[in-house]
Amino acid sequence: LFKIQQDNGAWLNKNDRWYEGNPDLATAYVLIAMHYCEPKSAKPATVTKPAK
Repeated sequence: LFKIQQDNGAWLNKNDRWYEGNPDLATAYVLIAMHYCEPKSAKPATVTKPAK
């Protein structure tokens, strides 16, 4: 996705089907897709002190 991002930060589908040639709509679709691809945050690690 980063390779096809335009200089102004938007994305554009060269195929204008379903208004995807509109950079505002195409960018919104990309941001939604990226949100769903975002990895779940890991649980914080717990640090245990060694027994004395």
